[in-house]
Order: sequence, then structure tokens, then C-alpha cells
Amino acid sequence: SLKVFLFYLITLNTVISVSLSVGMMLLWYFTHKESQGFEGGGMDWVLLGFAVVTPLSVSIGISFRRRERALLYIAQARSYAYQIYLAHAAWGW
Repeated sequence: SLKVFLFYLITLNTVISVSLSVGMMLLWYFTHKESQGFEGGGMDWVLLGFAVVTPLSVSIGISFRRRERALLYIAQARSYAYQIYLAHAAWGW
């Protein structure tokens, strides 16, 4: 399972995203390290809300679409199997 985890989760996009996030955090920290009155309160909360809520809602939507598609394929496979069963039962070999 570790091999699957590393193969599918650790991609170039993941490495770049994590590197940029850590790098920007360290840049911000060391830039404002000596500031006496800085408490980090200058962030716009609307921007943070969009940055957090939008990816979450998109990923939930994608998950539900993938689930619905999987359920459709399962229903089709079940229908095919049932029709084959009925064909064998009705043909009277």
C-alpha cells in the first residue's frame, strides 16, 4: 500500500505545491520576524475563505460525480448479469 501511496499521491504537482507553500511561509516568517507589533492580523478573511472553501467544494463535487458514475457502472454490470441469467433460464437448453 505504501507503493501505491507513493505512486499516486506523490507527484510533481504535489512536490511543487508543498515546496511553494513551505517556502512562502518561511519567507513571510523571516521577513516579519523582527516586527514588534505584527500579529498576523492583516490577512483578508474573504480571500482565505475562498482559498479554503472553493477547493473543498470542488473536490466534494468531483467525489460525488465519481461515485455516481461508479454506481451506474455497477448497475449496468448487474443488469447484464441478470439478463444472462434470465436467458439461460428461459432458453431451456
